[in-house]
Amino acid sequence: MPPGPAPEAGTKSKPLVGCLGIALCIFGSLCLIAGLVFGYYVFGNREEKSNAEAYDPVLWRNEPVDRIFPKFLGVVDAGKAPVARGEYGLANDPERGQWQRLGISPETGCEDALKGTTAKAAQRAGCKAALRATYTDPTGNILASVSVIVVPDDGADELGAFFSQQENSTSAFSPGVRAFPVPKTVAAKWSDPHANGAAGTSSIVGTKKYSIAAVTGAADGRKAGQLPPPWGNSRNAHYDRQPWKASAASLSLAVEHHLQQVAEGEA
Repeated sequence: MPPGPAPEAGTKSKPLVGCLGIALCIFGSLCLIAGLVFGYYVFGNREEKSNAEAYDPVLWRNEPVDRIFPKFLGVVDAGKAPVARGEYGLANDPERGQWQRLGISPETGCEDALKGTTAKAAQRAGCKAALRATYTDPTGNILASVSVIVVPDDGADELGAFFSQQENSTSAFSPGVRAFPVPKTVAAKWSDPHANGAAGTSSIVGTKKYSIAAVTGAADGRKAGQLPPPWGNSRNAHYDRQPWKASAASLSLAVEHHLQQVAEGEA
């Protein structure tokens, strides 16, 4: 029987060509996916940054006021930066809240919320608005009014320097933020003469700088205790205001931490 026809040249290479084609398709697909991811990373992030730069300066006006001042705020260590993502959890977590909101002022004028040297410093810094709310601690013994002060970025730097100067000042105590009383609460009689300590800070919230100040005092109107000599020799050190100042600083930083999380969409 005569032998069958010989196989055509190149017949054995077809499987190899097919595998090569599949590999090229996979490689091309991976390159396409990588390109899409890279494009989103570059242009998507750029768009998100652009949106944030447009929104963060008006966050105070566009967000509901009870989102600016949440029902609960957690204590933030004044010795640490509170804006690190996830470092302290959510500032408005009720389970860790050490400040409870009693009321929010309907007024947003700078002169309505601020007084004394703080009002003058805010005016020089170009104050546009000052939101204000009153909080109490879990015992109901400490009251605090806190204000989010809206100024240009360079104005926030000026206020930050002012707050630092006030922290180390030995001049007569000035509360800075007007006490906001809330009827039918423990803060019904809360007023400026009851203030015992104050503090403030300026920080970047998203892409915009905001200034935050707070004033604290006793719910029963009790004044800061007197210090004996030699600690009470200067006018300001004559009264033990440090615990009250620490409470005001803690609340200011807690609000700052919360606003940062609002700007980042976490709260």
